[in-house]
Amino acid sequence: MKLTGNFFSLALLLVFLSCSEPKVDRKTVSIVKINWIIQNIDTSYWIEYNENASTLIYLTGMKLSGDPIKAGEIEHIKLVDTEFNYYWKFEVEKYFDEERQIIRNKRFSYKENVFPTNLRYEIKLKSGYIASYDFIVPAPGSKENNGNKFLYNEEGYGINSYYVQTLKRPEIKKFQINKDTKQYLIEFTIDDAMAFSGMIDFINKDGNIVAYYKNYFRAFSTSTIDSVINKGNYLYNDNTPNTIILSDNDISFYDGYSFDSIHFVIVHVTDGYQYENEPGTFDCQSISKKTIAEEVEESDLNENESVSILPPVPNQNKALLYSGADNSSNKSGNANNTGK
Repeated sequence: MKLTGNFFSLALLLVFLSCSEPKVDRKTVSIVKINWIIQNIDTSYWIEYNENASTLIYLTGMKLSGDPIKAGEIEHIKLVDTEFNYYWKFEVEKYFDEERQIIRNKRFSYKENVFPTNLRYEIKLKSGYIASYDFIVPAPGSKENNGNKFLYNEEGYGINSYYVQTLKRPEIKKFQINKDTKQYLIEFTIDDAMAFSGMIDFINKDGNIVAYYKNYFRAFSTSTIDSVINKGNYLYNDNTPNTIILSDNDISFYDGYSFDSIHFVIVHVTDGYQYENEPGTFDCQSISKKTIAEEVEESDLNENESVSILPPVPNQNKALLYSGADNSSNKSGNANNTGK
């Protein structure tokens, strides 16, 4: 009888185990770093532009840590406006990089050319696990938010003290080229005390960026003014004209393009004074209206500006540095490079 009872108990145990719930995948992840930048972009920058779209853009991505996951295990990836519970989605198949475990940078915009500053990044797995990261966008030119809830630009508007204007776009006054000497003259103004540095892109007749000036207006390593910006004396941000004269050797062309490909120019400006000890770091970028080239004779080019033609400036790495936040320190810094 004893043997029979033991056998019966074992059989019940096996039945219980066979009916137990299947093993659940307990993978966990965390968002350890975000990349972000506020972009104020003139509509002429886009090859195709929807007139209802915003010119104020929040470009962002994120890095994950924890158990490696696959795209098929993700239910959604969201960016949430915690003030009004509005949200945007990252398309998992397009933006999630399984190999690097990152969510690639994506541009988001909001209605009426404003953008909220109280944000939550969220990734939810199909197992039900949720990782989130709360972030408050600092005021332009500052490391602090100062109680601001919305950013706005030239096409937007601030309705009360909770709104703050982002970095204004520069204005190109003149873009002249000489095809014989392959020289370029660019004159532009900046009317924003937050403006600290910038760069130049050249565009073909189809609207594609085909070349860029090799250097930023300030060196990444030292923040010193580049020698072709007003003879290296100053970058004016008080509406005083800035003048740049470049030779063909100062410019990097993408494969298949040359001097004859250039039809337009755009000027980018960034903030950065708030990162005095972190050269090359910025939060806001503004992009001018696309301006068509005017062909001139060599004498005309030189008469327009007293700045002498300078030798080519040594090449620098051309990369766009995004400010970012890290869970471990909650400190802004260079988070990611996206090469030209």
